[in-house]
Amino acid sequence: MLNSVFMIFFFFFFIFFFFFFVYVLDYYRVKYLNMKQHIFIINEKNLASSYGVGTYINEYIKCLRRFDLEIHLVTLFCDEELYNLYENEFVDYINIPTTILKNTKYYHQSVCAIIKLYYAKIEKPLFHLNFHQNIFFVKYIKDYFNDAIILYTIHYSCWSLQLNSDVNLFKSILSKYNSNGNLSELEHRVILEFEKEKELFNKVDRIICLSNETYEILKSEYLISPTKINLIPNGIEDSYTPLLGNQKNIIRKYFHIKKKEKIILFVGRLTALKGAYILLDSFKKISPYHTNYRLFIIGDGDFNLLLNQAEPYWDRITFTGKIDKEKLNQLYKIADIGIIPSYCEQCSYVCLEMMMNAIPCIVSDGIGLNSIFKNNINSIVAKIVDYQNPDSYILNLEKSILDMINNASKKDNISKKSRLTYLEKFTLDHMFENYKKLFLTFNIRVKEW
Repeated sequence: MLNSVFMIFFFFFFIFFFFFFVYVLDYYRVKYLNMKQHIFIINEKNLASSYGVGTYINEYIKCLRRFDLEIHLVTLFCDEELYNLYENEFVDYINIPTTILKNTKYYHQSVCAIIKLYYAKIEKPLFHLNFHQNIFFVKYIKDYFNDAIILYTIHYSCWSLQLNSDVNLFKSILSKYNSNGNLSELEHRVILEFEKEKELFNKVDRIICLSNETYEILKSEYLISPTKINLIPNGIEDSYTPLLGNQKNIIRKYFHIKKKEKIILFVGRLTALKGAYILLDSFKKISPYHTNYRLFIIGDGDFNLLLNQAEPYWDRITFTGKIDKEKLNQLYKIADIGIIPSYCEQCSYVCLEMMMNAIPCIVSDGIGLNSIFKNNINSIVAKIVDYQNPDSYILNLEKSILDMINNASKKDNISKKSRLTYLEKFTLDHMFENYKKLFLTFNIRVKEW
């Protein structure tokens, strides 16, 4: 009888002790998490996140892992039916589905409510926005987390999309607007987006610029104080490994590249702003005289239009669509020339990847590329001249391609300088050091390993 009573007592004591232990463990876990500073990176399920913005977030998280931070990646407009949360060793993922809500601001309010539900007691959280549509977010972030610090990285500007990145035209429209001149329909749209961006810039706590040109435009045209802006170029982890032995031939064979063929590589969305149509016209001009050169165009876009434009050189122009990172890295390793003909970039990851792989590049003198490339030093620069009329640019790009093809020693020097530029300015360590300076202003420290 006593044994039975003892066993029952022991059983209930064990159950009590177990649940008490779990409760205490959870209490201190939550207390520890609430003591740590949290950062919520806001992403969106869209085309931009599949290209440069997505790469930026991946590399940014690698930097953040070195800080004493709890990292949360919040992705909006996902395909899932219900929102879900999951985590790995370093990052908590919060995926929010697209809803039937017609009003975008109510959607963003709901997102803030979900975050608050799970992280109610945290103090001074950082919210890092990456899309200008996030303007609705700012008010609700402050409503739900009144001590929040809001960062915003400029990956693109609306006026640039509307005006083919013509800075002078943009400034002339602003001048006309400020002097109460009559505006065209296009100019009205530019001003409308300009005012929205300016409102966003004024409401966030800190703006991160990726290029010198954008930094200067923010100061001169948006009238943003330099104390609110941090110039932090992108960086990328070094994954370059030289090819050994027969590796190059194996990769070339996989892509069905003939023995004497030379590869010119374009990577990016197939849009006018990225210079895809300009590149096709320039390549067609050199093709009759350099039949051993083949153009690889990597990325999504309007293939019908581009295929029609490629006539009659279909056998020398390969459209792959968007390909996975492993295959792209293989093409980087065997490319003879890289071309970045964009009218505008901020700090293009395609540029950094090509430089990292020591690819000699031909680039435009558009916004964001002037900050990185110097003519005849680490690249050959083709001048755009007239942003509204492509004829001069097509001719200059053709001349630049011929210059690279016909000067082997220059090509080799540019290849070496390209790799050196990456190592001196655009590694992941450089990116980390710049964010370290920013985060120290918020008393966020580097982890002590």
